[in-house]
Amino acid sequence: MKKILFSLTLLASIATAGEQFAMSDADRAMYKEMLENNPADIFVDEGSELFEELGDEKALAKFLGVKEKDLAKYIAGFPRYIKKLGNVVGLDQVLQAMQVEQGKKKYK
Repeated sequence: MKKILFSLTLLASIATAGEQFAMSDADRAMYKEMLENNPADIFVDEGSELFEELGDEKALAKFLGVKEKDLAKYIAGFPRYIKKLGNVVGLDQVLQAMQVEQGKKKYK
């Protein structure tokens, strides 16, 4: 009898426990909106536009003083010391320096 009662109690607990982990309609709507308007995708698109305005890979390689074919390997090591800037910088700071060098307003 105890085994049957324990089994029924366990089943009831499992059946009702799922409700606390279920997503509400409001949460589902918010999740769907975030999938459609993912901030990370928006930032990547904005960064790509900025990068293209600065001259793409060729300009970045020239600014960093490396060959274009070695650029991917070189930027994988960021943050790193850039002699031209006299400091250890991240890739975002390199892009800001490129903007200033080209006479454009740097982003924040």
